[in-house]
Amino acid sequence: MSGDYYSLYRCNSAGGNGTKDWAIKVSGTNEITVKHGKTGVKMRTIIIPIESPALEKADRIAGKMSDGYWYVGEFKITDTGKMTAKEDEEKQVWNLAETKATEFIDILKQFADDINEQSYTFHTLEAEFDPNLKGITFRCDAYLPSQGWTLAITDGFTKLDNGIIVGGGDIHYPMQLLIIAGLATRLDKDALTAI
Repeated sequence: MSGDYYSLYRCNSAGGNGTKDWAIKVSGTNEITVKHGKTGVKMRTIIIPIESPALEKADRIAGKMSDGYWYVGEFKITDTGKMTAKEDEEKQVWNLAETKATEFIDILKQFADDINEQSYTFHTLEAEFDPNLKGITFRCDAYLPSQGWTLAITDGFTKLDNGIIVGGGDIHYPMQLLIIAGLATRLDKDALTAI
């Protein structure tokens, strides 16, 4: 269950004394839970009642990243401080069934335009179509890798001789799953799936 996972961030301690961790999750309809402490030891836990927990979580993550924290991943964190990475527990993957490459490129171009026309109440999601890659690089601070996530004919897909492409890969960030879901609505039923 995704509500069991904390978004974990880490930064270097002042004076070079190791690292410290900060983790956050939406723990209820009107609360967030924050854990913090030195890396490798039991973390302190704070439960914060809040009216808009998803927005508060995004704001706090942005604040921590501006303080030098970097995203580590999604983890279950026990009261004793034991951490289990989400990918170690439930690996998610996406898969593109055989699709005409020319149609897919046109869909990617329109998808990028549509994303960039939207305004978002959390962090900005950007999509840049690159004609050389024949695909999109998606960027969203704190929710995708810092260099972005690319879905392109030349990166992530295999082009077959008959003008058909197939593809697939791992899902490491929740935003990747949302992007896959949005893109899937533009393709034939069951052409793009995530499990």
